[in-house]
Amino acid sequence: MIHVLQKGETLTQIAHQYYEDARFWPYIFEVNRHQLSTPDKVLEDMPLYLPNPTFYDIDGNNSESIEKVRMLIKKLMK
Repeated sequence: MIHVLQKGETLTQIAHQYYEDARFWPYIFEVNRHQLSTPDKVLEDMPLYLPNPTFYDIDGNNSESIEKVRMLIKKLMK
């Protein structure tokens, strides 16, 4: 699936919209690294690929899924 960024949108807002949990923004960043240098450098009208929640184990009700994304956030913030 593809989401075209609207003015003022952030990866956390998009993650909340599609996955009902803003913490999963790193997966959107990871699958779009070919066009994003940092998570905060998103541009209006930029098409973003949205990762498949099943493939990436995106589930805000699953503690393992949440821990996995926390580790990814730590890695990205280094």
